[in-house]
Amino acid sequence: MMTTHGLDGQNTTPNRKRKPFMRIWAPEILSIILSVCLVAAIITILKVYDGKPQPDLGSSLSLNGLLQFIITIAQFSFSYSLARGLGQLKWLWYLPQDPRPLRSFEAYDEACRSSLGSFQLIFRLRGSGNRNRLVTQIAAIVLTSAILTGPFTQQALTFDTNTLSPSSNGTAVVKRTTSLSRTTNGVFMAEDLDLVSIRSALFQAVNDGPRLPITPLSPNCSTGSCSWEPYTTIGVCGELINTTEADSTRALLYRDITMAFLESFFTGFWLTIPEGPRRETLSSILKSLSYVLIQGSVDQRPGQEAESITRATMTEFLIAYTDSNVDMFTDAKKTNIQHFHFLSMRFFFCTKTFETRVTDGVAETRELGSAIQVKASTVDTLNSAWNRDMGGNGTRNPSSLCQDVVLNQSLTLAAPKAWDDGRPYTIDACTGLMAGAELSASGSGLVMYTEAGYVTNTGILSAAVSLALHGKPVGRKIEPTMQWKSMQILVTNIADSLTNMIRENAHSFVANDGIVEGTAFAYIPLIRVRWWWLSLAIVQVILTAIILSVVILLTSNSDIPVTKDSSLAALCAIDSDLKDELGPLSDIADMKERSKGLRARLARTDGGYQLCSAGSGPYPTEEDVTTFSVVGEKGGIRRVRSF
Repeated sequence: MMTTHGLDGQNTTPNRKRKPFMRIWAPEILSIILSVCLVAAIITILKVYDGKPQPDLGSSLSLNGLLQFIITIAQFSFSYSLARGLGQLKWLWYLPQDPRPLRSFEAYDEACRSSLGSFQLIFRLRGSGNRNRLVTQIAAIVLTSAILTGPFTQQALTFDTNTLSPSSNGTAVVKRTTSLSRTTNGVFMAEDLDLVSIRSALFQAVNDGPRLPITPLSPNCSTGSCSWEPYTTIGVCGELINTTEADSTRALLYRDITMAFLESFFTGFWLTIPEGPRRETLSSILKSLSYVLIQGSVDQRPGQEAESITRATMTEFLIAYTDSNVDMFTDAKKTNIQHFHFLSMRFFFCTKTFETRVTDGVAETRELGSAIQVKASTVDTLNSAWNRDMGGNGTRNPSSLCQDVVLNQSLTLAAPKAWDDGRPYTIDACTGLMAGAELSASGSGLVMYTEAGYVTNTGILSAAVSLALHGKPVGRKIEPTMQWKSMQILVTNIADSLTNMIRENAHSFVANDGIVEGTAFAYIPLIRVRWWWLSLAIVQVILTAIILSVVILLTSNSDIPVTKDSSLAALCAIDSDLKDELGPLSDIADMKERSKGLRARLARTDGGYQLCSAGSGPYPTEEDVTTFSVVGEKGGIRRVRSF
């Protein structure tokens, strides 16, 4: 008995059992699920690494490469489902009663094989059936856009090279001093370098001020961009007081000290110079009018003051100066001090809180606050001239007495209130007294500017003070406000320079927490995700799922077999009349030319569904249609048109 076959591959005698409907679509459904999971994985990965440095995924794999790999699989997955869905839409396109151009059959096949074919399919469909055309065109658009999925997704991943990020390899260190001590195991170990450091700091303050402010101690920042939390260190604070018009104990003391100095100058210095050229030269200078500056340390406690101030004092300087020419042989020799103005210049140990930041290699250190607040003290004062345990006799050499008198005594300061974390800032008595004594010795002297010459018997600081008050050239009167401003700058510079010195030597002090670590930043490329570039892949996957669902639904309602894009199905489906019209397979160009005018539709025959010829030219009329009946799968009667 002869067996005939149709599109569904069923013979008319032994009725084969069909596979479950959803099982047939399982590969496409699984492909959609896979593509959804892969796109979700890309979103998750980008969300994890957004704003972070490039992860180390191994020597041969980068994040870009990983994303490209994932999106390629996702693109293949939804493209596979779309191509299979388009293959099924091809048969649904020819199912309506109105015949369709045969060339559309080839357009569907080409669309399943290439992006160019899917692009052409958008414009090549002819005939009625807007629903199928719309679904097909959307599917073709999505399949065409699949070539853009990879490039678009790659654009979502960018690197921001203008953002500073903490660097694990960078160094951010700044020095501070929390324990100022040279006493080890009960032995005071003064170093000659300490005196050199103090003098160097004073020279820097003298040379820079009052013209320029002292630059704070530079931090160590290996990356050129660093920051530190506010930190506190032991430092030196200065104070300038105008006592010219005051009637306080300090003002009276300053007058007495000045008169005593002038008397001793003539009796102890002038009269001791032997007759000769030197005395004649000095005499000619002293007999001329001169600007006078007298500077000396105050060896007596000037009245009642706050205990913290007295204990933390390093030294106090008296400054007596004239702002007009004075005849030293008449006015000064007679101890007439009405021409003099008086300033008090004092220096204390204190705590200072700084905030440091380095930006593009430029360091900026800002002093947030300072405090002179003694938390605990076993030392009378750190001013060697005032210290009662050392005799209070104005000694300038505390090292000789320290070992026997104030050894192991100390003074503990508190941090400025707003930044006080409870940490003690301790100054060893011997170390503090030594520093104060060296500062005192550097500031005493006499300076006179005259037209005949310049006379000085001075320490490091007196010439700088005279420059701030008298200026150069001599004879140019300086306004009092400018004098005061210049002196304030000088005092600040001396204090800041000594603070830098204390911090710079932090590593050499005993039991000192001398390092403050900050955060080093570097221009590490950070991942920036431009989320809108992922929209194409997301829309493609969503539309693919919708299109496949529509194709499955239309197929289930049409009762045609699921053949998708099978080439074998096409071989079985073409009926003999259509084959005759196409002609033999000799020249593909001739065959395409003959197919241009042909139309066809999918009809149910005894052997199953077949693609039947509807002739060429315009759509057929009722006279061209022959109606016949065939027995359907369920025993019903179905009317089909045959051409």
